[in-house]
Order: sequence, then C-alpha cells, then structure tokens
Amino acid sequence: MEENPQQLYTSGLIFAPSDSLVRQKFANEALQSVQNLPKTHPHWPYCVLRSLEAHGGDVHILALSERGRILASASSDLTIRLWDVITGKTLKVIQGFQDLITAIDFSKSGKQQFLATLSDREVRIWDVETGHCVTTLPNQHGYKAMAWMRNELILRVMSYDCAVEYWNPELGSQQGAMKSDEQVHHGTFLIFSGDTTAFATWSDIDPVHIWFVTDNACNESVVLDDIGEFQLLSLSYDGTLLAAAERDIRLYDTHSGKKVFALEGHLMNIRSLAFAPNSGLLASGSNDRTIKLWSLTTKQCLQQLKAHQLPVTSLTFSNASDLLASGSQDTTVHLWDIGTIPEPKRQKSSLEKLNRVTSVAVAENAEIIVVGFSSSCIHLYSMGNERCPLILQGHQDQISDLHFLESGKTLASASFDGTIQLWDTLSGQHLKTFVQYSAGIQSLVLTDDQEMLASILHDFTIITWTVQTGTFAILFGHTNYVEKAVFSQPERILASSSRDRSIRIWDITRGTCLKSLNGHQDWVNGLAFTQDGNTLVSASLDKTVRLWDISSGNCLSIIPHDSGVEGVAISCDQRILASTCLMRTIQIWDVPQKRCMQTIFGYSSRHLGLTSTGQYLITDHGTLTLDMGPQGSKSSEQPRSVIYVDREWIYNRMKKVLWVPPSYRNPKFLVVRDNTVTFVDDSGEVLALRFH
Repeated sequence: MEENPQQLYTSGLIFAPSDSLVRQKFANEALQSVQNLPKTHPHWPYCVLRSLEAHGGDVHILALSERGRILASASSDLTIRLWDVITGKTLKVIQGFQDLITAIDFSKSGKQQFLATLSDREVRIWDVETGHCVTTLPNQHGYKAMAWMRNELILRVMSYDCAVEYWNPELGSQQGAMKSDEQVHHGTFLIFSGDTTAFATWSDIDPVHIWFVTDNACNESVVLDDIGEFQLLSLSYDGTLLAAAERDIRLYDTHSGKKVFALEGHLMNIRSLAFAPNSGLLASGSNDRTIKLWSLTTKQCLQQLKAHQLPVTSLTFSNASDLLASGSQDTTVHLWDIGTIPEPKRQKSSLEKLNRVTSVAVAENAEIIVVGFSSSCIHLYSMGNERCPLILQGHQDQISDLHFLESGKTLASASFDGTIQLWDTLSGQHLKTFVQYSAGIQSLVLTDDQEMLASILHDFTIITWTVQTGTFAILFGHTNYVEKAVFSQPERILASSSRDRSIRIWDITRGTCLKSLNGHQDWVNGLAFTQDGNTLVSASLDKTVRLWDISSGNCLSIIPHDSGVEGVAISCDQRILASTCLMRTIQIWDVPQKRCMQTIFGYSSRHLGLTSTGQYLITDHGTLTLDMGPQGSKSSEQPRSVIYVDREWIYNRMKKVLWVPPSYRNPKFLVVRDNTVTFVDDSGEVLALRFH
C-alpha cells in the first residue's frame, strides 16, 4: 500500500461497481488513460475482505479462534501461521514440524489461549501468545483426531481404536481416558463435530460409523452402509447432520442414518466442507476454484465466491457465522464477509448451470471482443457500444474456436456441430456457412493473408477451405487427434501434429501429404515455421523441442527440456526460441548452443510469439522484454503493445499501473491485444481495460 498508493487507489475506482458510492463520487478521479468495457456490475459482490499471502505451499487446514480475532493456517510448507484477522498481519510463524499437519484447533475456554496441532508423529499444544510449545503427546497410540471441549480447558484426543484421552495443557497431564465398547478395526479416518459430542469413523474397508460421546461412554449410533462414493465427510456443529461430498453433497441424519437431501452445483470434485456453527449454512470448496454457500433450510446455493486461482482445499467459519476463511493450493488464504447474504430469488436452470465459456477472440485493434459458449451462442462486444453484447445465434452445438478476418470486419466461428460460420461484426448478420462432416470441429487456423483456413476435426482429419469460394480439400492420414496445425505462407504448405506422435507436411493446393516427420515419443502439441518456411519447430510431451528441415524431412536439432512442452515460437533469425512447458514455465533458448538463457516461472500461454529480433516475447499475458544477457543484441525495435499482466499487477512499459483484485487473477481467458487487457471468467463476464 505504501509503495504503490496511486495504482491501488485507481484500481479501487476502476473495479468498483457502477452503482456503488465509491464509483459515483470518485469516478472522475480515475486515470483518464484507462477505459473499461463493459460497465462493471451495478452492486458489490460478496468479495474478499482480506487476502493473506505468505505460505510457500498448499493451505490445507484453517481454524479461527473463539472470538474470531486470530486465524491459524496450516500449509504443506510445514508451517502454521497465526494471522490478525483485522489487520491481516502475521502474528506468529510456528515451525519445526517434520510431517504434514493433519488437524489444528483453538481452545474454547480459559484465560490463556492454546492451539493444538496434530501430525503423524505427535500432538502438540502451543501457547498462542508466545508461540511456544507447552505440551507434546507422542503419537504412540495412533492419534487420528482431536478437538477442544466447549466449556472446559480440556483437549479430547482420539486414537484408532476409539479411545478418547483428555489433556489439560495448564496441568500438562492426562485428565482421564475413555474407550468404546466396540472396536473400529483401526478405522483410517476420524472427524469430530464442532461441539465434540459426536464423531465419525470410516476406512477403505469399513463403512461410516457415527458415534456419540457422553461423560462416561462412547456409544455407536448408526452405521451408514449405503452412503456410496465420497471424497470427504464433515459433521455439523451439533453432530446431527453428516455431509458426504464428491461433486455433489449428500446430507444424512446421524440418528436415523437416512439421507435427508442433496446439493448440486459444482463443476468438479469438492475438496473442502465446513458447517457454520449457528446459521444453517454449509460452505463447500471445489477443484473448480469456487466456494458455494448453501442454505440448509431452503436447500439452495445462496452465493458463489470466486477469488482463488487453484482448488479450494480448506474452509472454516467464525463462531458468529459471519466470517468465512478459505485456503487453497494457490498458497493464499481469503477472508469473506458473509453476514448479509440474502436468500436466492430462484435457482438457475440446468442449462444456465452448464453454460460456460469455451472460446474468446479479440480483434487486432481490440475494438471488438467475442465470447463463445457451450450453449452454441456467441456474444459480441464493441468498445464503443453501450448496448452490447450483440448475440449471434446459428450454431447447434458448443462453440469451439473464434477468429477474426479482414481486420475485424468478419468473424469466423467453429462449432462441435461440424460447421464454420462467417459473421459481419458490425451488424451481426450471418454471411456464410461451411458445412463439414458429422465430426465436430476442434479448432481453426488461418493463413497470414486470410485467404484460406484449416479446420481440425475430432475424427483425426483436417479440412482446408478457400474463404471466398468455399472450395475445400480433406487431409487424411493421422491416426489420433490432431493437436496443432500451422500454415507456411511462402511454400503454401500446412504442417500438422498429432497424438499419434507424428508430424505431417501437406500440399494445401492438392490436398496431399508430402512427407511424415517421425521421431517424437509422445504427443506433439506445438508447431512453428521459421519466417522463410524452410524449417519447422515442434514441441512434444516427450520433453523435447525438435527442429526439422522441410525439404529433406531430417531432424536438424533436439533441445531437451525438464518437462513436457506445449508450445513453441522462434525468432526470424532462428537464433532465439521460446517454449512453454507443463510445469507452468516459459523458457528462452539460444538455439545454436541449445542453452536456456531465461526461465519465466508461474505462467503458461496458449499462444507464443517472438518479435523479429527476438527481443520481445508475445504471450496471452502481454509482451515481455527478454533478458538476453550481455551478449544480447541491442535493438531499437518497439513492439506494438507494451502491456503485460503479472499475477497481481498490470504493467505498462515495465511499470506498475494497476493492481489486479484477487477475483480477476485467474480468469478462464486472459487476452492482451493492442494495449487492451481482456478478462473473461467461466460464466462469460467480460472486463476489458484499454490503456491509452
């Protein structure tokens, strides 16, 4: 905040809802050099109060103190951090763990506050104020769960055989023990309810058992034999409900064992669950990177929260149920204000739930943005049109690819319905349809002069089209899905790569295969021709990049990588090469020496390009100036765009100009074109920022 006050202030104005007091009062004070399209949401969403960023690994367990003022987060970096919820500052870092922490819990009573931690080796009890360990319980009995009692400073620790031990940290001694009448056959997993009066046990070979703890006994209530497949379980605060989650959530009455109802809505498997203590809410975090808040009364989703960039792996509520903390594989913790969430007016239809963005294209001058959906429609946005979007309808299945022709005057759309359609982008009028076989279209490729296009089909074939006449040629030969196709303009040839590990060179005039290039040992995902068309560069999951002589078909060079390679680009002089890898890195190579000169961590890019001298790298995130070292050639070359989006910042000419809020940091699509940054999320919401 102190280092970049103006940029943060401007960000607050730009991303503020159009009807908010902030926007209405201070909109004229925003940078005049930034234009945004379309208008932002009219009202504030339920957004992140604070983002806590300090861990070096997944955040897989969270706990809030009794009064909700301190948050504890456990990470795969083998540390626990204590955070001040109000300021967001780190209070303590607890280190020294040898194993992954599997549970943490704050004490509920007493003047002195304690934090209990459980790992495979031991249970430890920590003084929250000092950060010192006051008691260590060696895990010789196979401890699998623990929780503080509500009205006493006593920690309940449970082992495999359902034996419960009671520990008082102030006395540093065991205060009693209790065993159940029945054994659990070394159940692998155990969880407590929030008030510690109930717990559940299960394993790979045993069904789910529900147990209730009284003063002198541990009694089994029910056995859930028909619960089905599940990824995780969670008990409500009072132990009366059990939630079993996979991609949906099934709720069971713990006394009768009967299924009560189910909650559906996540697109991927659920990774975390949390019951609110006293408000009838259930929170679920998923691999789809979203959090859903469910009403247990209406059985509806009240709100979807989006800010994390990777799966949401931990959730916890405050005792007042007005604050939710979420942790993720992206190493961050977010705090959410959920105290005023309204009941929903209606549920979304099945079609609305399934409709998602599948393709995005931005015109070269960034005046037009098009978004394709799984529902077969296309939304067209114009920077100068307040009434957008214009909706283009005509396809019968999911939109798979979008490309602009004639400097943005014409749009080509491809679909799983097996057709290519051309549209007038000014009026939205349909111009022409190219009908193919029954196989759906995977993607489109255009020649530089835009006179021809190639469509990659799901049946392993490629069809080339002449745009003006509609004449076509069918290219047969690949025996598995085609991953990539590129045109070489000088020679009028097409190169295609496939999951069959081969590369084929085609004569696009005759529709015949000139030669097959073999040598890769895995899928070939990336292709790029040199400017003269004499050399082809290929990238493969076999962890290599290969250079091929087109005339002879010989492999000229092999550049090894540490992981599978997805995309590639090469400079005009063929001395600099860029590759994007599965490990979310982009690497810059000296081709003659096969030497990696620079590695850019944390990013992958669907598209890669190098400017003529190789001094600038063009990616989905924008244009980067490359560090060519002392031997790099100095050039006066200037790229068309100098905008680049890092995780938290938008840079203009390598200077921070705008802070990116957490909810925009991992969009479904991010496109930087001609000094315009376009964010598109999975639901189709578009935000375009133009920097003048």
